[in-house]
Amino acid sequence: MPHIAIAMIPGRDEATKQRLAERMKSALIDELGVPENWVSVSLHEIAQESWQDVMEQIGDEAMLIRANIQPEEGR
Repeated sequence: MPHIAIAMIPGRDEATKQRLAERMKSALIDELGVPENWVSVSLHEIAQESWQDVMEQIGDEAMLIRANIQPEEGR
């Protein structure tokens, strides 16, 4: 049962977050060939000032693509 966890800085409306979740779900279904009802998606909003601390808690073995931005760059 694949699960996608999305972490992002707050500021997007619910419709945008729902579209993002649906698109990520579709990509996972297409790539892995799993049934739609197997996929779950969660979204966690992280305050901009906490972003670096939270990202550092994710180990290198789990982080497949690490962003290279400064916290003040924001969204």
